[in-house]
Amino acid sequence: MSEELVDTALLAPSIMAETEWHVENGANIAVLTPYTYFLTLSFDGGNYRGWQRQADASSVQQALEEKLTMIFKKFTCAHGCGRTDAGVHASFYVAHIQLQEPLSFDLKFRLNKHLPKEIVIFDVTSVDHMRHARFDASSRTYNYYLHLYPDPALHRYSSQYDSLAALDVEAMRRAVALLPRYVARGKWGEIIHTETNRARECIDTCMRVNTWPHATSDVCWRLSLC
Repeated sequence: MSEELVDTALLAPSIMAETEWHVENGANIAVLTPYTYFLTLSFDGGNYRGWQRQADASSVQQALEEKLTMIFKKFTCAHGCGRTDAGVHASFYVAHIQLQEPLSFDLKFRLNKHLPKEIVIFDVTSVDHMRHARFDASSRTYNYYLHLYPDPALHRYSSQYDSLAALDVEAMRRAVALLPRYVARGKWGEIIHTETNRARECIDTCMRVNTWPHATSDVCWRLSLC
């Protein structure tokens, strides 16, 4: 099934601040980067190996950071709200950047002018410098689209099944119900508060059939984690 990530990026108390490191007289000096901006964007992931930068494959993060670095004349990191797999699309994704000076130009316009057509910036919003796109996100929604007839325009965005009878919906729900049983742990055994762990608090799955008049697919299976 084709997957799409929709991240609401609702804000909760942040647990992380950002710093840049500079070398002065042989010593590493931490410098707070006080200006944080959230970038809301959408992307067609068909040509990318997911969001996260990789050494041997193109990624959405790499494409965005290359244009940010070109604009700011220095490497500028884009922190995403979460990872996506190869070929996964995002209809609403959030990343953040941190700068030492406030923006004095229309960053949204410049990015959209230079980014590949598969990536579009919707908005650039100034937020408190302690905010973090990943750790302050309170929910994530994954949509899996299916269609029941051959259509060459849908193959990148939806998976074809001959009939709904081919899908074992109850087995899918049972598989999702396993998520709360797993806890991610760090090097020393401490519990890491990841998206999987947060599934303990909220898992919502449903099968929607022909309920979205604007959707091209016949079926959407939705997994929400909050």
